[in-house]
Amino acid sequence: MSDDSFQYKIYIDTTPRRLWRALTDPTKTKKWWNVSFVTDWKAGSVMDVKMGHLTIRDPQQIILESNSPSRLAYTWHTFSPEWASANGYSEDERLKFANESRSKVAFDIEKANGWCASPWCTMDSSPGALCTRPFAKGGHHCSRVSRRS
Repeated sequence: MSDDSFQYKIYIDTTPRRLWRALTDPTKTKKWWNVSFVTDWKAGSVMDVKMGHLTIRDPQQIILESNSPSRLAYTWHTFSPEWASANGYSEDERLKFANESRSKVAFDIEKANGWCASPWCTMDSSPGALCTRPFAKGGHHCSRVSRRS
């Protein structure tokens, strides 16, 4: 892990397969993050990001690794003028974000404590990244993905 990365572990009351589905199924990601991803989830494939009525397409939004249900990694995300407008950012702020190196996120999902999946989430970003740094303050989080998911 580089100096420009941070890593946190999240304990989720589910199985690795259900967690994988929660990370990759557009209806699940929309429910949890209000974002859905349009891709075939194969390494090297491009990923569109849908945020409400907005679809962000960029050939650099790529699936880096896809090893169901243990590892998922992709590049994250494009700061388009449409994204900035929809999220209340000025053009100057958007340009600051856009000039950073593209972030990467990786989920390492492992079985722990019986049926509890505990993913490691690693985010790599540029030094002092304005957009992803707030997540670094998180640390240990708990969440619940329904067993019916």
